[in-house]
Amino acid sequence: IAGQVYSEFKLGDVPVQSLALMGGDNRMRGIYIGMFRDHTMIESQVELRFPIYWIFSGVFFTGLGEVGPTLKSYTWDGIKWTYGAGLRLSVNEATRTNIRFDIGFYKVKPLFFFTFSEAF
Repeated sequence: IAGQVYSEFKLGDVPVQSLALMGGDNRMRGIYIGMFRDHTMIESQVELRFPIYWIFSGVFFTGLGEVGPTLKSYTWDGIKWTYGAGLRLSVNEATRTNIRFDIGFYKVKPLFFFTFSEAF
């Protein structure tokens, strides 16, 4: 089991391209990166990693997060929830380098990710 908590807080007048972003191939998989952006963002995710066979392993993951102009603006209804599964192919066990294929969901639409290394 692996877990991660991540947050960003931006103060003052921040250009839109510098706002805190939710989503992507490493955090909140299932949400397009930048689909939700604002001055504050908090995310957490948990991943269950397990061996399958030989150099193959798998993961199940889930994440929760919220974005808003301030922490006080967060609501229970505003929490975003993502979940998914993935397959790993070990390239180098000593350096823990993997080829990673994940499918993440937010609401109903899936997002597919193909990358090297673990999400976190």
